Amino acid sequence: MGIDPPEPDSDEEETMAPTSEDLDAYYGLVEEPKASEEPQGEPKKEEKPLPSLSDVEKRIPEKTKALMEELFRARLETVKRIDPKEVR
Repeated sequence: MGIDPPEPDSDEEETMAPTSEDLDAYYGLVEEPKASEEPQGEPKKEEKPLPSLSDVEKRIPEKTKALMEELFRARLETVKRIDPKEVR
């Protein structure tokens, strides 16, 4: 006379472990096709020159820089342009 485990309710959703493909996509290990890439023959738009690091540091209030350092241990080191398509 053993005790049988309770049967799951029919209303409960079956949960399955994620597949390796799901995990790879979650962690960004799968490269997604980029349909909106620029054609090779088109020239890039004229971009403004980047400001110097000292100019950028002057724009950020001291309180903000102190909080960046305290909370994230982050300091400004370089100024560079990034592609907005690569930002998640």
